[in-house]
Amino acid sequence: MMRRRTLSPAAWPALEALESRLMLDGAGPVINELMASNAEGLRDADGDTSDWIEIF
Repeated sequence: MMRRRTLSPAAWPALEALESRLMLDGAGPVINELMASNAEGLRDADGDTSDWIEIF
């Protein structure tokens, strides 16, 4: 049986500072991921390793 680890509430403010937060106010698209040199990563429908960008 795995023992559940709990985090002290005193540590929460320090962890929240590490978490990035975005205000979604309709400012436009945000680049979420970018793969500029895809040599061995995901393959597209043609089987090629194309460069790609993910926009949120």
